[in-house]
Amino acid sequence: YPNPTSEFIHINGIDKNENIVIYDINAREMGTYKLTPTNNRLSVNHLNKGLYFIEIDNTVIKFIKH
Repeated sequence: YPNPTSEFIHINGIDKNENIVIYDINAREMGTYKLTPTNNRLSVNHLNKGLYFIEIDNTVIKFIKH
């Protein structure tokens, strides 16, 4: 949450260190990030407006940057 977003994404349910990858709509990798149980907030300020996908622990979540 929030989704759509303009500044950051919070990912609930992080109970261990997780590496996540963000992909754009064309499946281009936009970055790899590390989240922890105490730091589950991810800045998306650097991304252009559009639809993105977060891959975390073999699960894909989509979000919109506006």
